[in-house]
Amino acid sequence: SRADHARLVAALNECDNPQLLFYVLVKLETSARRGSLLKLQWSNLDLDHRSMRLYDTKTGLTQDVPLTRYAVELFQ
Repeated sequence: SRADHARLVAALNECDNPQLLFYVLVKLETSARRGSLLKLQWSNLDLDHRSMRLYDTKTGLTQDVPLTRYAVELFQ
């Protein structure tokens, strides 16, 4: 819900690590695994086509993941 989202953002904004909020919100929007997100590079993003390419996923395959509009906003 919006209220839960607002509480989560408020709590993460109090964290000492400013990147944690971004990481958690992107993870929630994409459902990508931690390792895939931590290996993500700008060259793997296609914001115009709202997708990201994940290499060496858990299955060992390359995977194209669609991005929500909100996820694109986060990356921008």
